Amino acid sequence: MAVQASLTDQQAMKAELYGIDITFTVLAVASVALRFWARHHSEAKCGWDDWLVLVSMFLVFINFALNAVMIEHGLGLQAADVPLESLFTIGKAIYGDEIVYVVALATIKVAILVMYCRVFVLRSFKIAAWILSTITVVWSLMFIFICVFQCSPIPRAWNLTIPGKCLNLRAVFIGNAVPNIVTDAIILCMPLYHVWKLHVRLAQRLALTGIFLLGAFVIVASIYRFTTVLQLNPMNLSYTLKTPTTWSHVEVSVALISACLPTMRPLLVKFLRLVGVQGSTNERSAQSAGRATIGTPKSNKRRIPTSKLEFSVLEEGRDEWPEAKRTSTDEVPLNGIQVRRSYEQIIVEVPRNDGWNNNPSKSEAWYPGR
Repeated sequence: MAVQASLTDQQAMKAELYGIDITFTVLAVASVALRFWARHHSEAKCGWDDWLVLVSMFLVFINFALNAVMIEHGLGLQAADVPLESLFTIGKAIYGDEIVYVVALATIKVAILVMYCRVFVLRSFKIAAWILSTITVVWSLMFIFICVFQCSPIPRAWNLTIPGKCLNLRAVFIGNAVPNIVTDAIILCMPLYHVWKLHVRLAQRLALTGIFLLGAFVIVASIYRFTTVLQLNPMNLSYTLKTPTTWSHVEVSVALISACLPTMRPLLVKFLRLVGVQGSTNERSAQSAGRATIGTPKSNKRRIPTSKLEFSVLEEGRDEWPEAKRTSTDEVPLNGIQVRRSYEQIIVEVPRNDGWNNNPSKSEAWYPGR
């Protein structure tokens, strides 16, 4: 009876681990599929950020496969209850999983930063994004080197019976977790300042802030994973690795989902129209929001003589501003973040010689500024 109960517990644990990994893998794949569907729906060209997200999705698959290998060979069981060959297999899987985890997170972060560069037009913001991308890539390459050569000889990383030396595995994980959390927080907060400078309605600013803050769960997952890493025991890895490896997969999957969410606006708008949520009021507000810009529009009035006019007919004009794009190429609703043309008012004095009044009359029109 005791043996049967033990087997039942093991099967329940395997089902739980598989359930978590499969759920988040499916959500990550669905988010990537929706991202490319949104691209197709909006007829926007795919950029480097899209291809990096696609690479990240395949890395999520690899991460899931390595977790499955560990689950099948006794992940979650006490080391004393796991055959030696299975312990070696778990060691090999975690060795590869460390590298895949680092590469996947780095790829997702760079994809998000590249998307930022496409959405935001401020030069200083783009420079900051590229600097952070460079730091992320360099740090990841350094950590991959540490993971590969953590033991001498290398096979000792999964077979402790081989004579040699190894780095402290817990220290290696902590050394990656802390910078990872810091860069996550920086990437999360980068766009918020510029979003709140937009001259749009408060509801739109709150919606944009909410979209970018959806990535906060990645930081929560990173912090929780960090706390589980502190409990690692190299002499009982099969048991103490259960929670860290599970939350590593959760973290990578949620990071991929967060990278895709800001690009799904076209699908959300289409869905709302289908269910009849958006009405004429929203459409009018969206049209008016399309003229929002950062800063205040200015007009320059100047008087020119009629001899310098390059047109034959001057009609009464009205103040008019060009429609700014309501969305970026990524369909992120950053209304009017930049207006490339300004209009200036030209006041023209046209002499009238009708025999009754020799005073010039005035006519005004708006023309693109130079």
